[in-house]
Amino acid sequence: MPPGREIAVDVDRAELFCCVCRDQVYDRDFDAAVVLAQTAASTLPASASSSVISRAVVAPENLRKRRRVDYRPWSPDPRERALLGSCSSPLESVSTSDLPRGLRGLNNLGNTCFMNSVMQALLHTPPLRNYFLSDRHNRYFCRKKNGVSGNVSKRNVDGALDGGHGSKNGSFCLACDMDAMFSAVFSGERMPYSPAKFLYSWWQHAANLASYEQQDAHEFFISMLDGIHEKVDKDQRWPQSQGSGDCCIAHRVFSGILHSDVMCMACGFTSTTYDPCLDISLDLEQSQRGSVKVTSAKSHHSCNGEAECVNSSQNSGIPTLMGCLDQFTRLERLGSDQKLFCQQCQVSQESLKQMSIRKLPL
Repeated sequence: MPPGREIAVDVDRAELFCCVCRDQVYDRDFDAAVVLAQTAASTLPASASSSVISRAVVAPENLRKRRRVDYRPWSPDPRERALLGSCSSPLESVSTSDLPRGLRGLNNLGNTCFMNSVMQALLHTPPLRNYFLSDRHNRYFCRKKNGVSGNVSKRNVDGALDGGHGSKNGSFCLACDMDAMFSAVFSGERMPYSPAKFLYSWWQHAANLASYEQQDAHEFFISMLDGIHEKVDKDQRWPQSQGSGDCCIAHRVFSGILHSDVMCMACGFTSTTYDPCLDISLDLEQSQRGSVKVTSAKSHHSCNGEAECVNSSQNSGIPTLMGCLDQFTRLERLGSDQKLFCQQCQVSQESLKQMSIRKLPL
């Protein structure tokens, strides 16, 4: 067989298909290996290992050439066309609008703007979008749903689950409702979507926040990630990564590690701790009371002229993300009322503290 060809293997028929010739091709070595493995598997006991099978000796007469079957592309006949038409739904016609899929509003269900703002950001987060749209969490086969109803629920026009969460034991799954929301938002429909089922599931998870009153968007975000972490199917977790921040999609996308250094001002002893985090609280205030201004190069984030932008924005009183991160990682002097115990001095001493990010999400 000439080198440089793109070859595919028909596993069921143990044949080679050449993508250049667009036809089945015969290779003596491949055919001999297939016949050798088939003959050895039929003569050896079931308990024999694969290594024994690969070393089995077969008589040359058994290495006969198999009959080659010509490739014929399938085309449906009238009966098959009718069957396909009755059992499938045609794709929606392409909209004349140039707007991409995914631009769909969310209805306000009564002071739920805090939820809608967070969900719109999550719906357009590429790792989350790719996870749900690639069927990594299928709501129809989620064992939590099937354990309640025992069968697969039907779709409605928005791709959500009919019947809601009418389970007798109150079972719910935020990941399943997010899967339904991703399907609905990226379906091409432009009418606003009502995330009522997701809101209900979130209420079941965070009963203390179950009301039509305004809530904090950050509190909703953390509570929702916690709900996805608790309810995601165990077969979708990575057993070898328990405790490392890779246990579920929520932690794989948003979890990081904070690095904290506390240095004793008396002896210089430094204590280092690492803490996992799902978010970072950044101070938007311009006041820098209680902090030590460090003039080292590390305190100035220079990236394609961003340092000048940060300095100019700080001078104008407008906070920026880089400025907030710069303030978050500044060296901070803990006051006399915040003395920490020094392991080397064996007494409480005044100290300097500095935060940094050890590991970013993803």
